[in-house]
Amino acid sequence: MRKSTKDTGITLIALVVTIVVLLILAGIIIRLVFSDNGIINKARESEEAEKQSRIAEMVNLEVLGSYGTEGKIELGVLNNNLEKNIEGITHDGETLTNNPITSLPSTVEVDGVEVVINGDYIRGEEPVDLTKLAIGDYVDYTYDSAANYELSKNQSGYTNDQVIAQESGLRWRILNIDTSTGKIDLTTEKATDATVDFRGCLGYNNGVYLLHDICAKLYSNRSLGVTARSISLDDLDKHLTEAGKRQRDSYKTNAVQYGDVVTYTTNPRYPSLYAKENTSGINLDVTGLSEDGIKERLKADGIDRSDKYYETPTTEVFGPTPGNNGMTIYSNYYEIGFNTTTYGEAFSVLKQASSKYYWLATRYTNNNTGGYAYFGIFFADPTIGGSYLVNSAGGQDGYHYCLRPVVTIDANLIDMGAGKDENGTWSLK
Repeated sequence: MRKSTKDTGITLIALVVTIVVLLILAGIIIRLVFSDNGIINKARESEEAEKQSRIAEMVNLEVLGSYGTEGKIELGVLNNNLEKNIEGITHDGETLTNNPITSLPSTVEVDGVEVVINGDYIRGEEPVDLTKLAIGDYVDYTYDSAANYELSKNQSGYTNDQVIAQESGLRWRILNIDTSTGKIDLTTEKATDATVDFRGCLGYNNGVYLLHDICAKLYSNRSLGVTARSISLDDLDKHLTEAGKRQRDSYKTNAVQYGDVVTYTTNPRYPSLYAKENTSGINLDVTGLSEDGIKERLKADGIDRSDKYYETPTTEVFGPTPGNNGMTIYSNYYEIGFNTTTYGEAFSVLKQASSKYYWLATRYTNNNTGGYAYFGIFFADPTIGGSYLVNSAGGQDGYHYCLRPVVTIDANLIDMGAGKDENGTWSLK
């Protein structure tokens, strides 16, 4: 019998094909790993993007924690927060102690990453599409649990001490969208059930400070760096329509129109804070001056009508009685309708489900043909008006209205990617 044999193994052609395939695969792998769009570069880019986002978020958190009760960044607080809480942060190559931020916008650097703090907001991540947001949208803002606010009669001027309780479960809606800063103002769906009483000179002098302070103590969120404040007439003025402005400008108290000036010379009295305010006029010689000339003589470097001024409540009541030239009052008081005609779409947020007066943290002065000047604080709903607390004859009165807190947040805090929930509410990140 013959035994047959058969050669085994790979042929030369198969070997060559195998080598070629391996070289092709090697080239593909090299490109996938080492090219500009390769895995390593992508990983580096991803790591760098994560680093930039992380650092921007760190800076943003300190920026949010640097707002005062008026909703503005306090640069001294900002410098302290940044240097205290972010290791290695510099400003123009120096520490913030040696070279603090004195104006905005300014650029800071952390671990090679530059972050621009621009105006009242931070540019460190993709801007939010503000067109997705609308006045009246609900936002799931929550506030810290807080103890009752105890208000002394020696601060409010009211006859008794007061205890203002925090209200739970308040819902928040967008009141204003500032496209220039990326900031959003939220206010509560309704005013609080709790009321605050103010009376007399102490009520006028401390009222705006106390309204802001009560809201700050009861409705802030420390983890977000958000400090609450009271709503003011300035918040409403952002939405005042042309029709509303015409109503304001044409308002008259008897024969005295909004914007008129009147001089009182018969021992006029006034709350002490008035002398520090814009357009105040104590003991001015206005002899022979036209109305425009008188207005030019009024105080131009004082505090605004919605500024709290004090850092703690004052105990001052009346200011010194003016001399022979008396007191010249610029009337910035008005009453107008409170509706969509005067406030447009924002009225749907500002109104109450049922008429309930709430304080606006804004003082006013008003002239009257009855021979008195009046000093008071504005309120809203069911009209825009005010309640006088002091008059120039020394009379004092008191009123109690509800609170309407406001918070200002960065639009980047809203989780735009998630969209609104089933209740039509935006969530915060």
